[in-house]
Amino acid sequence: KEALLKMGLLPAELTASLGVPPECGIAAEKLPQADPAPYGMARWTTPRWADDVPRCRWVLSFILQVLARAEVYQLSYGTDGWIQLRALFWRFPQLQEASFGTVHWVARLAVKDPTRAVEAKIVNGYVSVRRVSGAQRLQAFVEDYASSFDPDTELSVAELMSNSHVKKLFNGSELPQGRPLLELIRSCALFEIDPKATALRLRPAAERFRLGLEQLFRQPPAALHGRLSERGTVSLSWLLRTFAHQLLGNLRFSPQQALEALSPSQELILNPKTLAVEPRGQLSLPESLADVPASRERMIYMSLTHGGRRRPQLHDQTWIQPAFGGLDFRIVRKLREILDFYMHPFSIQHNALLRHGAEQGSWAWPLKRLASQLPRVEVILAPVDLSLMPRLLQALCEEPGEYMEIVSNVLTKQPLVKPRYTPDFRMPVVRSSESWVPKHFAANYEERPQIPDDAAVILSYNLLCKQGPDHLALQSSGTEAFLRAPRLARQRWRFRVMRQLVAYQPDIICLQHVEAELSSPFCSRTEGMTGPVKLAKGGHLLNEIIKKLEEEDFDWCAAPGSTDWANAVFWKRSKWCLQNWDGFEGNKQVSLVPAMAMTDREPLTIGNMAAQCEKDFGENLESMQAMLPPWESASVLCAASGIDISDGARDILKKKGLQFRSAHKEVLGHELPWTEIVDDQLRCSDGVWIREPLTALAVLDGHKPHRNATGEICRQTMPADHLLSLVVVQSRGMLPNSMDLCMQ
Repeated sequence: KEALLKMGLLPAELTASLGVPPECGIAAEKLPQADPAPYGMARWTTPRWADDVPRCRWVLSFILQVLARAEVYQLSYGTDGWIQLRALFWRFPQLQEASFGTVHWVARLAVKDPTRAVEAKIVNGYVSVRRVSGAQRLQAFVEDYASSFDPDTELSVAELMSNSHVKKLFNGSELPQGRPLLELIRSCALFEIDPKATALRLRPAAERFRLGLEQLFRQPPAALHGRLSERGTVSLSWLLRTFAHQLLGNLRFSPQQALEALSPSQELILNPKTLAVEPRGQLSLPESLADVPASRERMIYMSLTHGGRRRPQLHDQTWIQPAFGGLDFRIVRKLREILDFYMHPFSIQHNALLRHGAEQGSWAWPLKRLASQLPRVEVILAPVDLSLMPRLLQALCEEPGEYMEIVSNVLTKQPLVKPRYTPDFRMPVVRSSESWVPKHFAANYEERPQIPDDAAVILSYNLLCKQGPDHLALQSSGTEAFLRAPRLARQRWRFRVMRQLVAYQPDIICLQHVEAELSSPFCSRTEGMTGPVKLAKGGHLLNEIIKKLEEEDFDWCAAPGSTDWANAVFWKRSKWCLQNWDGFEGNKQVSLVPAMAMTDREPLTIGNMAAQCEKDFGENLESMQAMLPPWESASVLCAASGIDISDGARDILKKKGLQFRSAHKEVLGHELPWTEIVDDQLRCSDGVWIREPLTALAVLDGHKPHRNATGEICRQTMPADHLLSLVVVQSRGMLPNSMDLCMQ
């Protein structure tokens, strides 16, 4: 060793390990750090064989290797370890090439990655990523796995290791070696660690719900953070709908159960009247990072408006590249497509911002107002320079869309967007001095008032399709689009049907003749059921409606009318509790009581029936008479008669011993002009009838009676052969100082 040191043949690193001063050796040459090469590929190449590495796996592996040695690659961390994706693209061109140069694609790839090794958020308006530690990933995997088990269940280590993600992570090199699995996991709102460290014990349902909500309010996600910062309170129904799996797993909680579970909480209060959750003390919200949205346009909008200011420089350069005299005509084309979508008759009819936001006395909307209310319009106009706006408007006027055109306000000279057709929309008609009724129709979802316990918003809809759903899908999407992609056209038609059901925010929905395959009556609140009904993926229309409305906090029951259709009733879980139900040959009867009523109240009885001819209608009325209470009580009858009942509906009901009156006639003074298109003719065959002590406060008016039955305008606002009926009822006498008001 001494001879080698004297001759200077040992490098400095080796002399240091031998305990000799480094100046005695030769300084080792520092070689440049090579870029990562996942799976032996410095650049991703197109797979030629079935088992080749896919693009997404190579990109994620490349990012993981970079984040693990960010200092070596001279990358600077931001706050809490975040690194901007744009910085990675600038440093590693091979990564930008493999990712199409699109940060949104990489961010969504990280969000969908089952290993959860990379986290993506929007930090200070920029899409950023950071590496997730092994301990955090293990905790998340165990919580997700344990959430599917019933309360008070004990999970052993062997059961936890049966989860492939937990097993792979535990046997890897990211966690400390030699430590038991349960020592690496901490107690949480879902479970607690057994003192003997041999098993996990899941907490009781009420304790899990309370601790989970308290944890959410202490560290709110982006969606909850936004609601708390605006109002300071959050509705219970929204929390149960958004964080159902995290709070309850496969369980269900009624409002009364939630009130009892939160009563011992020292941090939260549940208001029994409004069903809103709020903190007990002063609200102090930590900073929250926004999730990367699924839509690329939405992500760009969030970047542009970060901090309340526009930031065009964050827009993709390919999107705002000047062309044709400084204006990119791709912006013109995209804006025309979006405005055309919003001016479609169906969009205006089922969007409160459009339906009640037009200029007074005309169906026209200022472009500036649309940009402030609709993010999809804002994200297109934000990067456009003000000097180019006249050129943009000129380009829009030169080639109008299918449904919209740009005009100028005579007084203000501001651009207006208006439909190219003669508007024929259904507007709410209010006959009440109650202030919450018009606000329910005109306000957006966030600002809608609470519906009183003695009132209900009821929607009735006959989904009978005599020519089949394919014919309606063809009419809705157009012949060319249907022939090109029939499956997509059918799915778009179903989405429109479901959009109608939630557009007016009803708390009770009655459906007739809905496509289904049921062998016997069924209720989601059957005794002993604690979780949602498991339905096969896809299939009939009723299955998809149930999935959609269960996400919107609805319970339901259904009864088959024949082998291919059924009648169904849905009610808001946060507003109503089921008292009893009955069903026979498609006819349904449910009795509902307010979920959070402070005193005993008389139940609201809902009857739902469907017929296809006069004889069938009479027989169903007799069957319904046997199911409804014999005395005068708060009852509503939603019926699809199958015959024209515009004039003699009350006489028909009276002959069968049913003392009901029409809700539409009580508000409008007459029945709807028509509710069904049959053989190119119009007739009124559907309705909603009520009896004392209920009174009708508002209804949704019908289309103009002189419209052509095959006219495309009114046809495009209704995806089915029938119009839906919407009524607002309240269990008390006619209010004083009532007024007739058409909201337009």
